[in-house]
Amino acid sequence: SLQRDKETEEWCRKIEADMLVNETFKQYNITLVSWAKSLGISAQKLSYILNHIYQLTFTEFVNNYRVESIVQQMENAELMRHFTIEGLAKDAGFTSRSAFYISFKRRLGMTPVRYAKNIEVMALVG
Repeated sequence: SLQRDKETEEWCRKIEADMLVNETFKQYNITLVSWAKSLGISAQKLSYILNHIYQLTFTEFVNNYRVESIVQQMENAELMRHFTIEGLAKDAGFTSRSAFYISFKRRLGMTPVRYAKNIEVMALVG
């Protein structure tokens, strides 16, 4: 029904705003249940929206925000003089190096190190 679609759209806006504004993805211990509670939605409904609207699992959804945050920071050459890629990953909420690498490669089709090298090359060319 139309009402349901409007409600779902509203939840999508809230979900995205929470991730971007509050940087909820940076919480190491975030779970579907804890996040749903803070949003004021049932865990079942949140899971349904992530799975059917975004076509991602909860973990994939959160990790995509983490990766996007890291990518934006990696493009800042000054920042990269002071931080390692692993440091950025930890700051973004990743608790393990392997989870970070897997998520990064799934999202961008290359490892973080290769992506960083591409940025350096583009900076020299550009």
